Amino acid sequence: MNSVLLSLFLVTRKRSSTVLIFTDTTPSRLLMAGTAAGTVFLYTVTSTIRIAKEIQLKHGAPVLSIIVLDSNSSPIHSHSSPPHKLLITSEEQIKIFSLPNLRPLGKLKMTAHEGVRVRKVGIIGETLLVLNNSGELGVLGIRDMRRLGKGECCRNGDIR
Repeated sequence: MNSVLLSLFLVTRKRSSTVLIFTDTTPSRLLMAGTAAGTVFLYTVTSTIRIAKEIQLKHGAPVLSIIVLDSNSSPIHSHSSPPHKLLITSEEQIKIFSLPNLRPLGKLKMTAHEGVRVRKVGIIGETLLVLNNSGELGVLGIRDMRRLGKGECCRNGDIR
């Protein structure tokens, strides 16, 4: 099983994380990994590791980040109470799912609506900062996926 996880880490280019999720009253530890082909794998970690869910993003763009949010739409800490949400960012879309049932709660299509690709994301409080390939930094409200502002941040050539 360790070789499978090692392969998973190599395939995902180290874009994975572990988190403790409380479903009802029982805590379960999840390992989450996103691939360059637009797939997110959720594994339950106990004495063994088993695949719990697989999310295939229809557009197939590389997954940039997977963040678990608490009920206030902030990144969770060690013991935050449910309900939790899963924020998945790919190069083309930002999607939010409810946990543990993975019901879609919202999405923002960056490439289709604005013609740009997402390069980096970060969270401050309940806002999502998104740097795109044209050097623009966008500020989005996580709760409603609404744009709060945007501005030029750097030149196109400075973004990797």
